[in-house]
Amino acid sequence: MNPLTVPARQNTDLSIVPPGPAANVAAVYAALAEDLANGTHEVPDFTHARRMHQLIADIEAAARR
Repeated sequence: MNPLTVPARQNTDLSIVPPGPAANVAAVYAALAEDLANGTHEVPDFTHARRMHQLIADIEAAARR
């Protein structure tokens, strides 16, 4: 195995990504790259995922009542 070279700049041009699920994943990675580059927190994190998971569980529990 050869080491991978890290590009000096991340390419976030989403126009080169084919439509479909790959475009969704590419958009999230591009947003994450922007967050890392700019020190922002726009991309949902695990805390957000945990809250959404709990919300869905609460909705499901309420629907069973």
